[in-house]
Amino acid sequence: MIIIPTRLCNTNSCSYCWVHKKDFNVKYFDNFNLEDFYEKMFFISNNLSDFNLRFFGWEPFLRFDVIKEIILYFKQKSDKFNFTINTNLTLLDEQKLDFIKENKIKLIISCNWNLKTHSKTRWIWISETLKLYKNIRKILNFRIPHQINVVVNNENALDLEKNLIFINKKLFGENINLLPVSYNWWTEIGLVNFEKSLNIISEKIKSWKLKINFINKQINNDVSLFNSEFVVDSDWKIYPSTAILEIFFIKEKEKILISDLSKNLDEIKKDLSSWEEENHKIYSLFINKVLKNKFSNIIENDQNSSLIFHNFLEKI
Repeated sequence: MIIIPTRLCNTNSCSYCWVHKKDFNVKYFDNFNLEDFYEKMFFISNNLSDFNLRFFGWEPFLRFDVIKEIILYFKQKSDKFNFTINTNLTLLDEQKLDFIKENKIKLIISCNWNLKTHSKTRWIWISETLKLYKNIRKILNFRIPHQINVVVNNENALDLEKNLIFINKKLFGENINLLPVSYNWWTEIGLVNFEKSLNIISEKIKSWKLKINFINKQINNDVSLFNSEFVVDSDWKIYPSTAILEIFFIKEKEKILISDLSKNLDEIKKDLSSWEEENHKIYSLFINKVLKNKFSNIIENDQNSSLIFHNFLEKI
């Protein structure tokens, strides 16, 4: 289950990010009642048999105060929960690092490879990218559980092998979640370069010249790019998919609203009482329909990139 502690980001610059960042004044996590929040979240987690809480959004470290409060309180009340934070890692400091180590928190980091590629795709200063590299080495040195998200697109597909070697050999990252960009105009030459690079990488993995664990083999989503799991948005409303975070889904998100944490627990229980796996399928079909209407002219090449990557995962 995903918790969005803030819709603020300290960079606002990634070239492939479509996340909606305009409701800056939503501050439901200011002065919230931890006991009430825990009671509702425990019920939902128990109802879904999902005690993995992931702090996601824009840059969760901007509300590390909230994250820290939630984790400490939840751990005090139950040993069932596991915690993960998605972060660009540029705001990591010793205080955060100590807390992450002590509480065995997994980090999901975005790193789009070497200096030139990462700085270009994320539109940030080279000094910030160098800080990221330093922090990645630091968390891996402390053996903090990690996943490195790597976005691949037309511009960097041909350099995929070189850049994965950089992450693996220079930063010592092994757990990679490779993300072929979706809804963003894959070209024919981009697809050719992507497949060519994956074939080379496949051979290097088989010959043990590259030691990488692709997390994608463990992930199965009904909607391309978007996770099908409960999302508690920054306004405390609950949805079934991360698609609701995107700019192009703003007008549709209320149609798949599940519940609202600002309601009392009995009302939330009523909202979830009829929830079944079939609901996920219905909502996924609706989300896919919205995406098809919005991106019908580019989805075919998106599917081709997904097929190329699926074939690669089958090989390894």
